[in-house]
Amino acid sequence: MNEDFAEDFDNLLTWLDPDRERAGEKYVVIRQQLIKIFVWNRASDPDGLADETITRVARKVAGLRESYVGDPSLYFYGVARNLLRELRRSPKRHLQPEREEIVSEVTDDESRERLYECLDKCLNELSPANRELLLRYYEASKREKVKTRQTLAAQFGLQPSTLRMRVFRIRTTLEKCLEDCMNVT
Repeated sequence: MNEDFAEDFDNLLTWLDPDRERAGEKYVVIRQQLIKIFVWNRASDPDGLADETITRVARKVAGLRESYVGDPSLYFYGVARNLLRELRRSPKRHLQPEREEIVSEVTDDESRERLYECLDKCLNELSPANRELLLRYYEASKREKVKTRQTLAAQFGLQPSTLRMRVFRIRTTLEKCLEDCMNVT
């Protein structure tokens, strides 16, 4: 970390709260919320974009401390919203395209068999813990689903939102593997 950013980050924490411990707690909550925003908007690197948002705010914090009135977290969310707009306009696009459902593309028995082979292969590439979590997360239906997911969160010692994010990441890995496998001829 360079010295300029270290100073900016220190100023950012002071802006969040004069008490260093409370500032750290607020920082963690803001970062988690930023990650959620980027996940919900299908960003390809939610953690990295949350860090980029924080870096942008940290660079401006000296001026913000003098002029900004209100909850600092709202400023972060505004910067995140602007970053998402930039990404949508960017030719490189750091947002994941809406995925076509692979299953709906399968029309004949041969393709369906290939899908099942790929699914088995990709599930086996996941770690045993991630495979178990993913399968258990999606095994129940309707009302049972809520209870199952609460039980999973408690079993893994996670907040429900953290559990959802973990499953989202595992599922994204699985979907990518399935796409790659199905596109191999």
